[in-house]
Formats: sequence, structure tokens, C-alpha cells
Amino acid sequence: TSFTAIKVPAPSNALESPQLWSLCAYKEGWLAGTNIGLFYIDKKGDNYCMRHLEQFGQKRVTGLWVNQDNIWIAFEAGGGVVVASGIAPHDTQQTLFAKSNVKAFLPDSTHQVVWLCSSDGLIAYHLPSKTSTLYGEAEGLPNSYTFGVVKDGDNLWISTNSGLAKGNIHFNSHAALPAISFTGFTTDNGLPDNVFNPGAFHKGQSGICYFG
Repeated sequence: TSFTAIKVPAPSNALESPQLWSLCAYKEGWLAGTNIGLFYIDKKGDNYCMRHLEQFGQKRVTGLWVNQDNIWIAFEAGGGVVVASGIAPHDTQQTLFAKSNVKAFLPDSTHQVVWLCSSDGLIAYHLPSKTSTLYGEAEGLPNSYTFGVVKDGDNLWISTNSGLAKGNIHFNSHAALPAISFTGFTTDNGLPDNVFNPGAFHKGQSGICYFG
């Protein structure tokens, strides 16, 4: 086993040292979300090339998802989600949920829905109709600030600022977006803490869900 260190080429006007926040495969390389913007990593022979994608600015990238040819980019601090058709400067960009602080994506190909964790709650976005709905405290979440989400059968597990939430999903035969019944879990139920972190969630191959 060998390891290769790749130095992040920080822009000359960057105000912070680069930190990696998200990573996903894209075409022949990888997209890397950092606290100073989005980078593309490409391998040429035995060497890796990493370049800053200036057209996306220097906002912190908290989440990435590639849906066919479109790149979904979640920006922290009210940046919303940018859906880009590529990484070239002239490629089109569309902004969704511009006032939300989106943390993570979870695609559901069966129902053609993508789940988004945000500071306003859990968002369900139906890809074909481009409609969405927001689930917050009024719908049963223990807290509207959500960090991560994993799917377990007909249930979603969501980490929040006030414990974990289990959401039982029910799709009506004529509805694009589901109804959800939430159950909250806190330290009273055995959790070590009620506050979770962005990027700290995963469902293992055994089916066990991990949150941090």
C-alpha cells in the first residue's frame, strides 16, 4: 500500500488555509470541497493535478453530489445549492434554496427524490417536477438544524442540533413527495450527546448507521 499527498493550491487571495470538507468522483477525477471553494483533482500518469474552480468562488463547500452530468454543490452560510452542468467557466449554473445553509445530500433513485439537510430542516426535492417540501419542527423534527441523513428501508435517520430523528416515509400513490412521521431520540434515550456535526454520518455495509 502506498500513499500520495496532494498539496492544495490555495488562491493567492485566500484568507484561510485550505481544509477538505467533501469529496466525490467526477468523470476521470474527483471534486474536492474545501473551506476556500471547490477544486478538481485529475490524475495524469503518475502525477495528480489539483486546480481551484474559480467560477464557484471561495465559499465553504459542505456537500457534493453528481447526478448524471449535473454537479450539486452545497455552500455554507446561506449559499444554497448550485446545480452546475460542468466545471468549465462557461457551463450553466442554477441556484436552489438560496437562503438555506445546506449540509448534505441523499439521493433516492427509486422515488426520484433527493434529500437535503439544511439549517431550516429536511428538504425533499422531486427531480422530475422540480418541486420541494420542507420538514421542520412543525412536522415533528426535534430541531430544524439538520446535519446528515441516511436511509434504512422505509426510514430516514437524521442528525440534528437536538438529537437524532427517525423519519418513517410514506409515499402516496399520486404524490411526488412523501409524508413523514418523526420520532426523536436524545440523551434521555441513551445517546451520548444531543449535538451532532456536519459530515459525520455514514451507513456501513452491514447496515449499521454511524453519526458523530
